[in-house]
Amino acid sequence: MREKTLLLVKPDGVARNLVDDIKARVKTAGLMIVESKKIQVSESVAKELYSVHAGKPFYPG
Repeated sequence: MREKTLLLVKPDGVARNLVDDIKARVKTAGLMIVESKKIQVSESVAKELYSVHAGKPFYPG
C-alpha cells in the first residue's frame, strides 16, 4: 500500500518563491511528487483544513 501526503505551501511561501526549493527537498527526501497544482483556496476550505487546530493558542480561527 502506498502512503499519500498532501503538501500545502502557504501564501507567504509562494510570495517568497520557495515552491521550487520545497519541491526539491521533497524529491531529495526520496519522495515522489505525483501531482502538483497551484490553486487559491476559499476561506471555507481553509477553515475546514485548519479545523483540527480550532481552540489551540497558535490558531486564532
